[in-house]
Amino acid sequence: MPSAWDQFIYMPWDKYAGVAGKVATVTCVGMGILGCFVANFVLIQVYVIFVGLLLAVLELPIVYACIPPCGKLKDKLLDDLYFKNGFLRGVVYVGLSIIMFLETTLAILSGIVILLTSITYFFKACADRQDAADNRTLGGGGGENVPYDKFGTFN
Repeated sequence: MPSAWDQFIYMPWDKYAGVAGKVATVTCVGMGILGCFVANFVLIQVYVIFVGLLLAVLELPIVYACIPPCGKLKDKLLDDLYFKNGFLRGVVYVGLSIIMFLETTLAILSGIVILLTSITYFFKACADRQDAADNRTLGGGGGENVPYDKFGTFN
């Protein structure tokens, strides 16, 4: 029977991170638009909308499939700026969420969702490191223990 750590590390964190990113995108854009009408801190709400649109380029496949410049931006972010690395992506998401906690507005909800998304990317990075360690110790044949397929931006 696998240990609790093995069960945790072999969960499909890449899928969870993708879903969390999509939820964060929709939450940021929705809370930003709603906050512009409800709250009086419009500058923070505009920032939340901007972050939501930036996340949409990375997280929503329909955006970069329909708008070719967004596809080029996604490729540049993933390849040139190493956004495939879950640790780096998680740190950037934490950095983007800090401003959302400055005032008590609806932006706090978006900040919490982005922080949860960054946690899933940290877990994904840990799982990727464990997969690499398994491949090293088993002579390259460690992939049979992984019960999930990669998808999304982590192909």
